[in-house]
Amino acid sequence: NGETFIQAIVRDITQRKKTEADNLRLAMVANTTKNIVIIEDADGRIEWVNQAFTTITEYSFNEVIGKKPGQLLQGPETDQVLIDLMSKQIAEGKGVKDIEIMNYTKSGKPYWISIEVQPIFDGSGRLNQYVAIESDITERKKTQLALADREKRFRNLVQQSPVAVIEWDTQLNVLEWNEAAEHTFGFSREEAMNRCAFGLILPAIPTKEISDVLDQILAQQGGNRNTNSNITKSGKTIFCEWYNRPLTDDMGKVIGIVSMVEDITERLKAEKELKESELKFRHIIQSSPVAIFLFEATNDHQLILVDSNPAADAVTGIQNSKHIGLTIEKAFPERQQLESKQHYLAAALEGTPWYKEDIIYRDEKIDFAFQIYAFQAGQNRVAVMLLNITEHKRIEGAMQQKNEELLKTNAELDRFVYSASHDLRAPIASLLGLINVARMEKTIDGINHLLKLQEKSLLRLDSFIKEIVDYSRNTRLKVESARIDFDVLVKNTFEQLHFMENVDRIHKTITIDQSAVVYSDPKRLEVIFNNIISNAIKYVDVRKSDPYIEVVIKGNSEITEISIKDNGEGIKQESIGKIFDMFYRASEHSSGSGLGLYIVAEAIQKLGGQITVQSEFSVSTEFKITMPNQVATPSENSKGNSSLTEVKS
Repeated sequence: NGETFIQAIVRDITQRKKTEADNLRLAMVANTTKNIVIIEDADGRIEWVNQAFTTITEYSFNEVIGKKPGQLLQGPETDQVLIDLMSKQIAEGKGVKDIEIMNYTKSGKPYWISIEVQPIFDGSGRLNQYVAIESDITERKKTQLALADREKRFRNLVQQSPVAVIEWDTQLNVLEWNEAAEHTFGFSREEAMNRCAFGLILPAIPTKEISDVLDQILAQQGGNRNTNSNITKSGKTIFCEWYNRPLTDDMGKVIGIVSMVEDITERLKAEKELKESELKFRHIIQSSPVAIFLFEATNDHQLILVDSNPAADAVTGIQNSKHIGLTIEKAFPERQQLESKQHYLAAALEGTPWYKEDIIYRDEKIDFAFQIYAFQAGQNRVAVMLLNITEHKRIEGAMQQKNEELLKTNAELDRFVYSASHDLRAPIASLLGLINVARMEKTIDGINHLLKLQEKSLLRLDSFIKEIVDYSRNTRLKVESARIDFDVLVKNTFEQLHFMENVDRIHKTITIDQSAVVYSDPKRLEVIFNNIISNAIKYVDVRKSDPYIEVVIKGNSEITEISIKDNGEGIKQESIGKIFDMFYRASEHSSGSGLGLYIVAEAIQKLGGQITVQSEFSVSTEFKITMPNQVATPSENSKGNSSLTEVKS
């Protein structure tokens, strides 16, 4: 009737407020926990994830809403059997718990989780949501896998070990028996497992020694290593070396024993045979006429003298027994040879034998010579045998030297006969021809010209004969020393060559610097100077405005150095190495025999000296001679101390 009323509907929301507060607290917990929390709808699609989910999976909140977790997180290594089992449980409205599976992050990185999924029903019992809580167990899983892998590798190592490995309980019942144990004792793993060592591989009644070892192991007071006889399945007795270690729990209590066993029957047999062999070998060493030393190699590669025989004392001239126990360097300080030591070590450690001939020279003659044989003589040992071959080597060396001289003489004789027949016949043939021409010549001038040509042929023949005489004398005659006056010697050489063509055009310089009296063979020195200087004159380069020959001599009480230089035609490079060969002619204009420089080289060799040549074709040539001097007697040395002469013409 026109009145206004107020109607109020009041609902009790206490429970709702409490639920909202609880949900707020749960959301706070879910976002602060390190475990992944996922809320899915009844179809298994994601409605909400916490912060830990986005951190671990690398997916953002918006990327996963409305999607099923399996579409995002499962990968190639995810166990599909477990996934199917979880799906079946969840489809039946049942929860799952403590399922461990591998998931993958957004970038494809694998990680392990332990997952629990629980269904949530509404008041009418209808499935409303799923809540999944996942714990990251990646590190724990890695540890488990590593332990499993280590356990597997350890088992493989035990089974593949070349020595027998046996695990026992404290009563010596077999807990583990590897393949090497099967081979060593003949019992298969099945036959040995859980059986007691006594009556299996040890006597049924333990000896006192074995009982003591067992007590020491259990008391952790020793027994770690021992050697004793054992019995195989076939009843054969073998000798084994045992390495034992107690197995303890976390409290240090002994709960078992592990043993590594090596069959040393053959080794003991070999050691016995080796000992017998060493006795025989020692007897051979002591009675051998050959010098024998026995060295042992240490771990730091030192060689220790351990034995020698009487013949070694006779060879070395010392009592080697006093040096037993010393290193090779201390035992033989005067014979330190690193090369020999390395070969001795190779023989001792690797069994590599070594042979060498050791020859010591004194004054260019064999002082003594040995044949050295080094070979392995036991473990880490080397026997060194020395055989004195001094006299044999001296005879061999003398024969070799004579053979070389004979071969050289034969070769020179062959060349000499060939060249001599040519160079002697050529002037004679020329003379005969000129005589026939002279018979037909009517004028005095013509006859004089022919006589000059005959004279030239005779001079050539005379020069060749003179060279043959010089060669013969140098080969046959001994070196006879006399006091040398180089000033007179060089001047006489130039005077003897004054008749040569173009000699007057050559500028000659002679410089002599002697600080002591020099003694040598004057005849051979005349031959040397005559041949070198005559060549310098013969091959003068007349196209040059200042042809010269420069002689420089420097000498002291020990050595004399001679330089003869000219700026003539020079020598081509391809001929320098051959100019000292017999009958070699370096110049195409040469009219000589090719004996001159060969005789020079032979003469210098007789004097104990050396000669070298430096030449540049068309520029210059220099011969350098170095020869030793003999020491003058005091009376002779007092006659003159020094001479400095310079002659220019």
